[in-house]
Amino acid sequence: MTPEALEAYEKTPALLEDSLQALKDDHQFLLKGNVFTKNLIQTWIDYKMENEVNELRLPCFPLRCGFQMDSFRLGIRKLMPCNRL
Repeated sequence: MTPEALEAYEKTPALLEDSLQALKDDHQFLLKGNVFTKNLIQTWIDYKMENEVNELRLPCFPLRCGFQMDSFRLGIRKLMPCNRL
């Protein structure tokens, strides 16, 4: 496909935050058939923002990074991300 032809297609968001914003802006298709509710979608967006997007914005202080590095060395996967490794 030529680069010009590719320009005609929408691109998917590269970041989770952008994906969640796109979902917030356009989720009417998910409401069809009463499978999802507005409340469920908003709760999902809020949860992902609070527990994943905002968590990665937190600064990584030395003790936290030390715990994270220890968990990697021991093969333990923690839910406490550290964005400054």
